[in-house]
Amino acid sequence: MSIVAKTIIDQVDEEPVKYQKSEKKSGNRIGYNYIILKSLKESKKNDVVKCLYIKSLTRFGFCVIKEGTSGDSKDKHGRDIRDRLMWQEQLHAMLQDKIRMPRLLGSFEENGNYYLVIERIRGKSLHTVFKEGGNAVQEGLLSGNKTGMKFLDYLVRIVEILEVMHQHQVVHRDVTLNNFMIMPGGKVAIIDMELSYSLAAGYPSPPFQLGTIGYMSPEQELIAVPTVKEDIFSIGAIMLQLWTGISPYKLTTVSREELQRKVEFLMPDKLLADLVARCMDPEPERRPLAGEIKNFLLQYERDKIGRSPRATVPRILFSQNEILDTIQKGIFALSTSLMADSEKGWFSEDMKNMSEEKSKINKAWYASFNRGASGIIYFLANAKRMGFDVSLAQSQIKMGIELIKNKYIDRADRHTPGLHFGSDGIAVALVAAMNSGLIENKEEYRNWINQLLTDSSDHEDVVRGMAGQGIANLLCAAFLKQETLDERLIQYATLLVAKQDAEGYWMRSFNESGRRRIIPGFGSGMSGIIYYLLLFGQKFNHGDSLEAAERGLSWLIRKAVRGNGTMDWKSSSGKQLSFSLLEGSPGISLSFLKAFDFFQKESYRNTVGQILVTPNPGLSFNNLSQSFGLSGVASVYLQAANVLDDKYYVEQAGSIVQFLCHVKKIKEEKFVHWFVEHERQPVANFMMGNTGILHALLQYCFRDKISIPFLL
Repeated sequence: MSIVAKTIIDQVDEEPVKYQKSEKKSGNRIGYNYIILKSLKESKKNDVVKCLYIKSLTRFGFCVIKEGTSGDSKDKHGRDIRDRLMWQEQLHAMLQDKIRMPRLLGSFEENGNYYLVIERIRGKSLHTVFKEGGNAVQEGLLSGNKTGMKFLDYLVRIVEILEVMHQHQVVHRDVTLNNFMIMPGGKVAIIDMELSYSLAAGYPSPPFQLGTIGYMSPEQELIAVPTVKEDIFSIGAIMLQLWTGISPYKLTTVSREELQRKVEFLMPDKLLADLVARCMDPEPERRPLAGEIKNFLLQYERDKIGRSPRATVPRILFSQNEILDTIQKGIFALSTSLMADSEKGWFSEDMKNMSEEKSKINKAWYASFNRGASGIIYFLANAKRMGFDVSLAQSQIKMGIELIKNKYIDRADRHTPGLHFGSDGIAVALVAAMNSGLIENKEEYRNWINQLLTDSSDHEDVVRGMAGQGIANLLCAAFLKQETLDERLIQYATLLVAKQDAEGYWMRSFNESGRRRIIPGFGSGMSGIIYYLLLFGQKFNHGDSLEAAERGLSWLIRKAVRGNGTMDWKSSSGKQLSFSLLEGSPGISLSFLKAFDFFQKESYRNTVGQILVTPNPGLSFNNLSQSFGLSGVASVYLQAANVLDDKYYVEQAGSIVQFLCHVKKIKEEKFVHWFVEHERQPVANFMMGNTGILHALLQYCFRDKISIPFLL
């Protein structure tokens, strides 16, 4: 047994003194030779800093220091982060001359803390490079273009590194996109060795726990004795992510047969799909070795370069009845402990206190439409109207209504106005629930409607401002006095027209450099304002509102980024907007659709056609939400299909619906759910959760009766 390993074992039974972390302030000194330049990571587990080391006039440079505080992240076997770093030090000493990894520069102790000093690898993580590449990575890997071959080369180098590690009887156990650095010139280095396991020494025993969800094999999650097949599972997960853009945790923990179906739908290359499914097989003995994977990738590269034909898998599509069945099972899942607390009802991820842990979320209970109970109630109202069984959700609906009462009705002097995060969106949900019979249409709730719509916002946009409030009042018109309704609508429109710049835009603010910050999108930007002015102008034949709306549309057209028959927009700072409902081009198209519907100008129809072109570089297949993901995009396509009477948009929405059905998770054969964004537990909310996906499926099946929320 090595000296380091023995030291760690000897320390397990001791009760360590609890020490404090050092302050990670630039300019501070750690140890004798190291000066902090900046903090790279701070967490409960350990801190990582970039430092300048000065050991002599000729020995100086940059390094990375990992800090381990005694007692931090202590496991049930008495081992803490110090033990992990001491083990990592031994691994670096053993492997640094065999594979490209950060070289070991030393270690020291200070104030009871342990510090591991390693080389700073220049470059970016593969995750960062992959994210920057966007959809071009998937397109390149499928077509074999320069971008694709570059990423294929990265993957081959990763497999080669792991193959050498396995030859030296070491399993990495945290093989993810984040743990490989892409260096200048395209070389690849592996980092973060602390979870690694020595097969020769059987150490550490038991292995250090956890890893990264989605990349961990079933046996690693069970903390079984590690084998090289754990890394093989992770290679499969990386391949799945590179070729599809989907985080593997959205697809794992399913049977072999279900995994095969998902992979074959997502990866049309038959042999590639078979390899990935084998790598991620629940049974480790069925997985290939690293050498076989490397040979396959090299053959794939030769085939792509030589344009050799490769067999494809015919895609199995969900029928209309199967989609309807998915919706029903998704509704049933809303009432389970997956997404609802037995005493508090539906929870969401806490927006202000995100969990640092990889396997859970910090829960919060909201009443608002975007993340809270009212958005779920709104969906269930529509589902009930279309004939679905929502009876299992009655208890959660009652808790949701009570939450609305406690947070908004009983605290009327302190509630926040707004369509997505305030009282106005709640009013819309209550109206939908009463109209569908989901809740009783009684005087108490009718009185709530007016109360919830009373306060005015200082913002202009749809999500938090007057445009959204105007839309909410129009949707609740049957429950309001006509005089009150007209007064509010006129007030909002008048203020919005007055706030428009002569050039046609609405300015959100100034950015840090003093430049105007103009948001083009539908949720927080000018497209949503234009949409409301078109609604108001049409209802009241109000010339000033209609003129302001057209000025805004003209400004958007002038500022669009044009491609080969495409039209897109970027942020004020020049960044790519997500191809989404609330932020990007699909949401912007809604204002042009409304303008075409009212003015019947072919130029507006043509603009929509140029906007809703796919693939778009801002489209993410990893985000399934209504706000910024595929569900919202599908809803926009269906809206376009209705307004323009064009089957092309139905087909585009249908492709997304098929994708959503294939990436669902099945529980006990009668419940389905999705991991929508980056959450580690499914949530029910509408704009960032499961009911938003279910709404997109519902809209696809009943597009003549169901529309995007808040559209008229």
